[in-house]
Formats: sequence, structure tokens, C-alpha cells
Amino acid sequence: MSQATCLCAPPDARAPGRGRPATRTPGLPVRGYVTRLAAAVDRLARPRRRRAAIRDLHRLGDRALRDIGIDRGEIDSIVDEMMEMRRHAEQSR
Repeated sequence: MSQATCLCAPPDARAPGRGRPATRTPGLPVRGYVTRLAAAVDRLARPRRRRAAIRDLHRLGDRALRDIGIDRGEIDSIVDEMMEMRRHAEQSR
């Protein structure tokens, strides 16, 4: 096997076009991609988490809600407020 086709050979000894494909656009930091991807995933998951929290609180009985200090009519606004507080806390890290 010649050195031009051996994958264990140094990259400059390989045949042209046989190197690894580029994994990112030159000049842009990888961390920027990861951060933007995480933000996009969070934006997509946020409505689902909101609906799940509202659903879970609505499943509680009136007595359980009263014990934690929530009226049934306040569930939506409390969930929205808590999610907003969580989002601000994550951004401040």
C-alpha cells in the first residue's frame, strides 16, 4: 500500500481530496454554533414545557393547590412568570 492511500500517513502525504471534510465554516467559532443551536432548541421546547407545567398543575386537586398558595385561575400566569424568571436566571450565568 502506498503512502498516498494509507490513512495513517500524514495529511499532506495523502492523495488530493482524501482529507477529512471541513466540520465548520472557517473564521466562525464553534462555540457560537453550539450556543445558537442550544438557544434554538430551548425556544422550540419552551411551549412544550409550559403546557406540561400547566397540565400538571391543573391535575392537582383544589386542596393541594391551596396548600402551595395557588388558585386555579392563576395557574397560567404563575407558570409564565416562573418560566420568565428561569429564563433570566439562565441568561445571567
